[in-house]
Amino acid sequence: MKEIIAMHGWAGDSNQWSNWIDLFNCCDWEWKTAERGYKDLSPHTPQWNHNLNQDELKRVAVCHSLGSHLIDKEVLHSATHVVLINSFSRFIPNGKEKRSVIIALNSMMNAINTPNEADMLRKFQIKAYKPNCIDIELTKSSLLYISESGRLRLKNDLKLLMNSDSLPIGLNTNAKVLIINSKQDYILANQTKAKLVEDLINHLETMPTIINLEEEGHSILKIKNIKKIKQWLESDHAKKWSSLVNKNFNEAALTYNESASIQKSTALKLAKICSHHSIKHGLWVDLGSGTGLLARSLEDLHPSQNVMRLDNSKKMLAQHSSKSNKQIWDLNNGLPKWSKPPNLLASSFVLHWLDNPQKQLKEWFTSLRPDGCIALAIPIKGSFPEWYKAAKQADLTCTAIELPSHDSLVRVIPNQSILYNKIEIIKQTAENVTSLLKPIIKVGAQSSQKEHLSISDWRHLLSCWPVCNKDKQVSLSWSIQFLFIKR
Repeated sequence: MKEIIAMHGWAGDSNQWSNWIDLFNCCDWEWKTAERGYKDLSPHTPQWNHNLNQDELKRVAVCHSLGSHLIDKEVLHSATHVVLINSFSRFIPNGKEKRSVIIALNSMMNAINTPNEADMLRKFQIKAYKPNCIDIELTKSSLLYISESGRLRLKNDLKLLMNSDSLPIGLNTNAKVLIINSKQDYILANQTKAKLVEDLINHLETMPTIINLEEEGHSILKIKNIKKIKQWLESDHAKKWSSLVNKNFNEAALTYNESASIQKSTALKLAKICSHHSIKHGLWVDLGSGTGLLARSLEDLHPSQNVMRLDNSKKMLAQHSSKSNKQIWDLNNGLPKWSKPPNLLASSFVLHWLDNPQKQLKEWFTSLRPDGCIALAIPIKGSFPEWYKAAKQADLTCTAIELPSHDSLVRVIPNQSILYNKIEIIKQTAENVTSLLKPIIKVGAQSSQKEHLSISDWRHLLSCWPVCNKDKQVSLSWSIQFLFIKR
């Protein structure tokens, strides 16, 4: 069974879903709309119909803007999938736009229940649909029917928006989340959108999917964009993402080492960090071993210790010596049940590919035997500033994978267990951007949960890439976090 409960945003109503209902109801979806009752419609809070234990059941909460904070908390908690359309965790940004946003919100609040109320709401709706046009006369007439109780809800909900500072209460950590961001949204600040993504990555078990819409404003009108959301809901994206990552690494297995310069140097550095600490002999495992760069470096520095190679790519494992101890395993399913707990779990350039890296790291830590160690190298948030700058300059999406932050990783480990914690900036330079990005593809690391750019968009992005005035070269910088942890 497939159910949807939709919640509109501030100053909206359930009529905004009419195009959505027509599209979904014809494909065996059960659609219900929640209603706040600002205008001439009565407030309504629908509930789920079907038992969550049923096989193949999808409960989808579709929330527009403030709707994610207005929807019934039990409904949201029981949703298997959540679609957040131009939504937010904290509406007011902390950056340079903070002051102007606060002034605008206070002005809107002061206009409620005054002669300026209808004009304020009309301007808000026009801005919400911009760059698309709406029927001004229809908008004017709809604003005549705000009831006294609706006006009170309008005011209280605007206070809720102004005070919002975290993810909606009730959002299940196991939910599959789709973020819809309109590129021409004149309501939400870019920092507000980025904060939502960061908060969701830290909260959810699986990475959220992001779709950026062209030629849409804060409110979605185009049928083609509604169809994109429907298509996402009718596919299993967690498995699809894992399969895509595995497919790309499989295809790169034979040529991986030729282009893995940064992975090689990182693996060697991590192995040297291990050599400076006391690690007991026993079960040592290279998690996500790939072609074995880290495992070989560890064995070279510890000749009497064998390292188990564990990876989800059969073709990657095929590159190892036949004498190596290998295990095919998907780390998204946790760790295998070994006969004894590990003394060392080592991993380089892997954790960020997994669902909820923070949860995975915490589980790795608890799986260690007493005095067991974790040696970790992972690219983190702050990598690729040149790429993000070029994308912003070109007004395009940066399609690089979303990376976990330094703080989100160390937060799950007791402070006294972290014996080494360093972030190293590695800057790669070349005469052209293509030379910097091609190795990412050649090692199979091109997977992204963001929409692909067209060829013309890529050309535009590359033309906006910052160039060093001194030597006319371009660069790509990585922020690599090195951790050595002892339980």
